[in-house]
This record gives sequence, C-alpha cells and structure tokens, in this order.
Amino acid sequence: METKRCGRCKKILPVSYFNKHTQTKCGLHSYCKKCDKEYQKSRRELSPTQAKYYHLGRRYKITKENYHGLLEAQGGSCAICKGENRQSDKRTGKNRSLHVDHNHKTGSIRGLLCHKCNLALGFLNEDVKKIKSMIKYLEKYS
Repeated sequence: METKRCGRCKKILPVSYFNKHTQTKCGLHSYCKKCDKEYQKSRRELSPTQAKYYHLGRRYKITKENYHGLLEAQGGSCAICKGENRQSDKRTGKNRSLHVDHNHKTGSIRGLLCHKCNLALGFLNEDVKKIKSMIKYLEKYS
C-alpha cells in the first residue's frame, strides 16, 4: 500500500502522511498526521482536565479519585518540598498540577511532586548515593 485516504479531510495521501497504529488492520491511523494533530488539539482545548485524567489512567493506571486521594494524603502539596516550589501556569495563572512520581523499575507510585522536585529526581537518576553526596556537599558549604 503506497497511499491511504484520510478519514477526516478525505484526501488520498502517501502512507508517510499517517502515524503508525498497531491496532488497525493496515497498521496506520485513519486520520493523516495534520488532521490527527488538529483533532487532538481541539480535544485538549475543550476539556484540559479530562485529557489530564485520561493521561493519568493510561500512563500510571490511576483514577481521578486515586490522584485526589494522594493529593489529600499529602496535604495538597509536594511530597518533598511541601509546596515551596509550586509553579503557576503562565497561561492561566493557576498552580500547576503535581506530577505523579513513580519507580521507573517497578512502576509503583510513590507520591506527587512539584515540577522542580520531579526534575531534580530525574536529573539525579533517582540515585540515593548521588542525593546523599549532594546533601553532604551542601552541608559542607552552608
């Protein structure tokens, strides 16, 4: 198959204009990349919170209720800095949602972190030795 018809714009396009999709018979999405991008954008604009909870369910296998249960258990703040690093969204001015922190080896969820604490753990590759070394360094010069 060299061409495919887009289910949205109805144009016949080369197969390179379609994203791969393992669950379809032909192995390609039914919408071309351009139409798919527009569709996804419109879905996010209509309901950004719905998109967020859909992502949490797909990625971490948790529900909206699980997320809010974790948030309540942590007092509504980051598990590490206790809310000191909360950032606000530049577009809306509201505080950003906390990130789901999980063990990359087991997939188990540890808690919710602010953006900065989540990045810090990621940059240190979740290596306890590096974190302890960093603490010693900071204590030495404080």
